[in-house]
Amino acid sequence: MDKKDYAALVADTSDTIIYVSDPVTYELYYVNNAGKKLIGLTDDTYAGVKCYTALQGKDHPCAFCTNSMLNEHEFYTWEFYNKIFDKHYSLHDILARTKEGNLVRIEYAKDITENKKLLETVELTLSLEQAQLECFKTFQSEPDTDKATDKFLNIIGEFYQANRAYIFNFDYEQNLMFCTHEWCSDHHSSQLHDFQQIPLSHASEWIAKFEQSGEFYISDIDKYFAKNQGIQSLLATPLLMQDQIIGFLGVGDPKASFASFTLLQAAAFLICEEIQKRLYTDSLKKLSFTDTLTNAYNRNKFMSYMKELQGRPKTTIGICYADINGLKKINDIYGHEEGDKLIVNTAKLLKEAFGDNLYRIGGDEFVILAVNICEHEFTTMMENFRQLLSAHPEINISVGDTWCSSTAKIEDQLTKTDQLMYQNKQCYYQSLRNSME
Repeated sequence: MDKKDYAALVADTSDTIIYVSDPVTYELYYVNNAGKKLIGLTDDTYAGVKCYTALQGKDHPCAFCTNSMLNEHEFYTWEFYNKIFDKHYSLHDILARTKEGNLVRIEYAKDITENKKLLETVELTLSLEQAQLECFKTFQSEPDTDKATDKFLNIIGEFYQANRAYIFNFDYEQNLMFCTHEWCSDHHSSQLHDFQQIPLSHASEWIAKFEQSGEFYISDIDKYFAKNQGIQSLLATPLLMQDQIIGFLGVGDPKASFASFTLLQAAAFLICEEIQKRLYTDSLKKLSFTDTLTNAYNRNKFMSYMKELQGRPKTTIGICYADINGLKKINDIYGHEEGDKLIVNTAKLLKEAFGDNLYRIGGDEFVILAVNICEHEFTTMMENFRQLLSAHPEINISVGDTWCSSTAKIEDQLTKTDQLMYQNKQCYYQSLRNSME
């Protein structure tokens, strides 16, 4: 065997694709066995075939052709993903001269698809872990739940290289769904206000998909959602609370990692955890500020609101003190259960007249704080209340009321109102004494 035979033997037994072409006409001169097997050519069919046709399925030279970058002294090395074969290649190109002195292009193409996938998997894993950590840290460091949610939607949107990321909540009582949070990429405008009070029936197929398989990816969103969302595809996972779907987390038009639900699942879990935490915190806050018997605000809320009002000196306010007459006597004669009924009924009457601005500050004492109200409105409100009270003779209360144009000295105003109520209370006691004579 001569040198030529050995060279051909090596080339044809190698799993590296090797081909020789004309750098000017792009005609194939030689393709080794590995190349012919991949392309589907034989010795009789590849002669005269253009390299861009055989390797890229094109009818014209490739825009990324490296011919202009090649020389006879060193290899030009690059990587390329071939859509025709769905493979990644490491390429080494060089120019060489035939014995006749003609220049030819020689390319060695090594299949690196598995290595590339492995590298992408490692990179995705590292990127995923980093994104998960950032989401977790966001909720830990940002006390405002809404701000934290907006920040981690940003993290999710950028991880998936998406156009949008958003959260929808379901309201089964109203049979509606609402978009509560949204992140958009730089080139897309917000649609948050457009996606409010949407009939839940519009997402019936989605809910069925969530119930059947959990998270899902759809490439044509218009087939599943009647209202245009300005996106073509969607990656979505349900938000679950006590095994009920309360909404979903969606990523619109993801361009990267859309086959991976891992970050989306972790984010959905964090959201639900945060919602539960917020509900628990709100429940504790409500308990600390609510009178459990009447469901009116309690003294803690009253003191807290007083401090807040002191910081708003220009705010007008109407104040009413109400004290139940004869509660101790009812408790002593009929028992505390009857006394509690009287307290509850009094609170209902006061709420009917003044709304929710009612505070129970003692066993038989209530205060109404009507903020941002003109004097005439407050006077009319008190007159209506007294007419309502006259229709309920079973409820006997002493009342004092005042109005002022500023909350700068609200404590003085409260003292004045309390004194007026006390004067009314003395009239009640005097009427009792007169009835006993």
